[in-house]
Order: sequence, then structure tokens, then C-alpha cells
Amino acid sequence: MLLTALILVPVTLGGKAFLPADEAARVLGWSYTYDSATEIAQLQGRLIDPALPRLWNGTYLLPLDGLPPLKVRRGEKRVLVDLGRQEMQAFEGSREVIRCQVSTGRPGKETPIGRFRLGIKDPDHVSSIYKTPMPWSVHVTGAIYIHGSEWFSNSPASHGCIRLEMHGATDWAQWFYSWAESGVPIVIRG
Repeated sequence: MLLTALILVPVTLGGKAFLPADEAARVLGWSYTYDSATEIAQLQGRLIDPALPRLWNGTYLLPLDGLPPLKVRRGEKRVLVDLGRQEMQAFEGSREVIRCQVSTGRPGKETPIGRFRLGIKDPDHVSSIYKTPMPWSVHVTGAIYIHGSEWFSNSPASHGCIRLEMHGATDWAQWFYSWAESGVPIVIRG
């Protein structure tokens, strides 16, 4: 028996569906607490595993297969890259799942502006032009990829690719790679 008539849109990572912990608690009528100082969260008095993935704002994601049956539907994915702000946002349905800084093409090697669709993915791609590692690569157009980089600067510094941070609180390169799917629309604006 489904617990709610509300239809939820999960976040899909690597083919697995997740719901934000606060949303799952609200729909199920469960208690949820989160301490932002310690980043400790509890659902129904049980600790949430800190190794679980999180949204850009720190909200824990719970595997859907570990929750009581809920009505869900797949949300359309889309990506927006703002070159002026050096920022990438990714959405699934109306939910913003990623908001992070990027490093795009430097002067003379600008990242192309326009509408594209994500293409093939390669976790261990190596640039055919510069012979450098491009981990967690997702193809955008031509020789342009969204990928992780050891040389991340929050400013235009690449040869046109969209670099994502691989270290720090969140490995955005791996997170995006896990979330991205071939055919997802991406808009790059100046």
C-alpha cells in the first residue's frame, strides 16, 4: 500500500533513486532533526549515515529502496552553466540538486555559449589534445567536457572545458558524473 497520494520526484544518482531526508520525513509523518554545526541528522530517532550523498545545500539523500512504498515519478534533468558567475546548477524536476563553482575557458580558449545535450561519460578520460587527465568526464560538444580537475580555481582557467572541484566538502566532479545522463539538456550562457 502506498503511504501518500502525493507524487514525489526522486534524485537519481548512478541509477539509484533517493529522496531528501527532510522531504521523506514530512511525507511519511516522521520526526527529522538536523544539527548544522555537527551535520548530524536523525530520522525517527536514528542517525542518518553521514556517508550518504547530499544535495548542494547539505541535505542528506535517503535511498528510496530503504523507505516505505511511495508514489514517485522521474523528473526531467537539466543543467545551466553561467560563465559570468563561474557557476553550474543542475535540476531534476523543480529540485536544484547541484549548485557549485566551476572553472571555464580562459581568454582565447572560451567555453562555447549555447544549448547542447550531454553526451558520453568516461570516468578516466584523457584529453586527446593536451594529454592530461580529465577524470569524471561528461561530453558537452566538440572537445568540450565537464570534468574534474586537480587545477581548480573558481575562475576562467581551462582550455574551454568546464572544470569541477574534486576535493573539499563535496567531490562535485564525481557527484555530477554519477547524476548526469546522456541526452540531458545543458545551457551555457555568458
